[in-house]
Amino acid sequence: IDVPIAMAPASACLVLRAYAASESPTAYARGLSELHQPELLEKLAQEHAQQPAGDLYRAQSIMTNWKSPPTATAQQAGAKQTYIEALTRYLDSKPSDIDGLWALDHVKFILAELTPAIVNRIEYWGASPRDRAALRPCADLAQRLSIAAVTQFHSALVAAEQKNTLDDRDYLALYNHHSSAVYDAAYADYFAALARPADAPDRSTLLTKASAALAAFADGDASNGVKYQSLLLRGKAEIEAGHAAAAQRDLAAAGVSAAPAWVQDQAHYQQVVATLNYGDAAATQRRRGARRGAAAAGD
Repeated sequence: IDVPIAMAPASACLVLRAYAASESPTAYARGLSELHQPELLEKLAQEHAQQPAGDLYRAQSIMTNWKSPPTATAQQAGAKQTYIEALTRYLDSKPSDIDGLWALDHVKFILAELTPAIVNRIEYWGASPRDRAALRPCADLAQRLSIAAVTQFHSALVAAEQKNTLDDRDYLALYNHHSSAVYDAAYADYFAALARPADAPDRSTLLTKASAALAAFADGDASNGVKYQSLLLRGKAEIEAGHAAAAQRDLAAAGVSAAPAWVQDQAHYQQVVATLNYGDAAATQRRRGARRGAAAAGD
């Protein structure tokens, strides 16, 4: 990789050489972010302006500098649009050496910084065409990056298992990265579904995919750290899919006292939404089950 390592602070040169040696521009860009070098990233973006790498470094610079210093809302909106366009163009160039951690960093940035306001409006006030249109490019980008991250980490896990090349600590770190990518991919699929009209042909598939990915977290024990968050998200996906009983079951499980306070609050609100949309389907189903059980006992 042709990179101006000497431009970085002396203390960072060894770190940057290690990233550069990986022959992955995305890994190098991530290294610059870890060292908080937005100015260097912007300079690289200008030097590679006519190449895909220019879009990579421009997007990386925006993500790195997002909160420092804080920018005005209008400036942040412009930066968001530039970020989405630049990173989309970079992925469209079909880079073959995407670093999994780089992709995961960007997924988390999109989910945590670029989408919450839109998703909150959709979940609390309903999906307007304007909000769906605003969410769609973010969700699509998060999906593409999630696929890249999951694929890279899965391949690395398979290779490590076949060759037995990692010690237990390194293998566990890789496994955790893969799990995090799968978890974030569920959010990306759910957001992609929200960004589509209710009658979109692929909406149901996206919601089913999100729910299936969450099963490993929602149906496990709380030691995974995201059990209740996963139950909440799966419950919301079930509401969108029209599966009222399943939604009420997951939301009730997400609203218990052991869950984080914000999860409890959202779970209780979403239970109200499910009841308003579909009636108390879960209670109806329980009553039907009780009647069937009583009838069977009478026989």
